[in-house]
Amino acid sequence: MANVLHRTSKQFIKSVNTVKYPPTTWIINPDLSGITERESKYWNINGDQVTDMNVTQKDAVDALESAEITTEKRGEDKAEFDERIMFRAMMHVMLDLYNAGKKVGAPDVSISQIRTRVRNKMDGLN
Repeated sequence: MANVLHRTSKQFIKSVNTVKYPPTTWIINPDLSGITERESKYWNINGDQVTDMNVTQKDAVDALESAEITTEKRGEDKAEFDERIMFRAMMHVMLDLYNAGKKVGAPDVSISQIRTRVRNKMDGLN
């Protein structure tokens, strides 16, 4: 049995049947003795050689990772923001429909009254 390291993803697998791991994609029994970094994202793979990245390369990896996380967070924030806007718009539409269809002389319902009713309903659902 041998150990293998994927050349692109840097996935390291111990004790495998090498027949299932083509050498074009995997390094068979890679020499990791010179590696000081635990995280494979900081490894350079050139041919069958695996080395640590220098400080500049590590900073570039960290900056890219940080940018990806920031972009992902912005997407989540935007989705949440859109849901809040949609919910508020729905409340206004329902309020308009209610006020348009109410009996003559009945008082209008306000947004704050609707919010209170929605919160009470939500509390009752938990």
